Amino acid sequence: MRSLLAFWTLTACGYLVPTDHKDDFFANLSRYQTYYDKREFDKALRSAQKARDLNPKSEEASLAVANSYLGLAGISLFTILRNIVSPNPDDSGEPDSGAIERLLSLTNAEVQELGTIDNSNPELPIIIPGCAAEVRNSVPRLLYINNAIAALCPLVKASIRLVSDSRHYCPQSIRAPDSDNTKFLWALAHLVEAAIFQSVILYNTTGGDKSNLELRAERIENLPTDSPADQARFVQELTLFSELANRIIPVGNECKPEFPETQSAAFLSDLQSVERALAAIISAPEDLLSPLSRSVDRLLESEAKPDGSDSEADIDTLRSNLNSTFSEPFATKLDELGSKLSSEQQTASCTAFDSLFPGGGSQVKRPNLCQDQS
Repeated sequence: MRSLLAFWTLTACGYLVPTDHKDDFFANLSRYQTYYDKREFDKALRSAQKARDLNPKSEEASLAVANSYLGLAGISLFTILRNIVSPNPDDSGEPDSGAIERLLSLTNAEVQELGTIDNSNPELPIIIPGCAAEVRNSVPRLLYINNAIAALCPLVKASIRLVSDSRHYCPQSIRAPDSDNTKFLWALAHLVEAAIFQSVILYNTTGGDKSNLELRAERIENLPTDSPADQARFVQELTLFSELANRIIPVGNECKPEFPETQSAAFLSDLQSVERALAAIISAPEDLLSPLSRSVDRLLESEAKPDGSDSEADIDTLRSNLNSTFSEPFATKLDELGSKLSSEQQTASCTAFDSLFPGGGSQVKRPNLCQDQS
């Protein structure tokens, strides 16, 4: 822990401020630190903003503003530093890469703010995510994170920013110090946002480990298929499930022209931002960087990472990876039904199945029934 604190404090110095405002500048930074330590983040923000107003090119003031916004979003820097390097609750002795998701402690109401509720199965509601820009402007935690990213952006080199993220378009500060502290906070802000967006996909109201989407899939897998009526219902439920899953992770222009980015696309962009920033950090201790890198892997939880070269292909890969747990049971069920289904039902079932797994991949088992139709 001492090495982490040293990393943060020793690399955060160095700023210029007009002589006639120097006392006010340092006084506001001192007040910011006092309020921040007391977790009074709204007061800390006001003091940090006053310091930044006195010297807009100060890295110290911009970091203070970003830290305050992240504090308001429920992410205290030193709480993160303390928790991500603490041992896992599973007693494995490894650093806890899931600490960020737990520290967020999103309430059910907060997750529901990220989209609209689908109650086609009232026992297992699903959230259809809203467009990224809309929820960033309406959900308080995301708004705070967005403001933190805006505060940091002028200090971040263009080579770290993403062309695909409109928030990364900002004039670079002439005195941008390119410090590891800025890169670390940049990575942290994007990682927290990715964890929030992932909560929609993993939405759970049962208290168990499985998402409501997974539980809905299990119910379809367990439907009786003895009679023609049962078989027709299975095909119908599989088709509806596929349509629902594709609304959660859509491909293409699902959002309004003024808000074009989907949450799934934003999720992937966030993780790319994290990886770029972490790769550019030079002096941070390994026990800090490793848990953050593992957090990225934890959020993806797949053997085939999207590579950022093709956004639609990346979304296809993400959707296939997240749905991969459904592929084998659905494929087995369809192969069991086989010729019991009419040609129209076979076509509908295979269309629904392939829509769930557009990226394919080694984790996806395609039904023999559908192989015959290729």
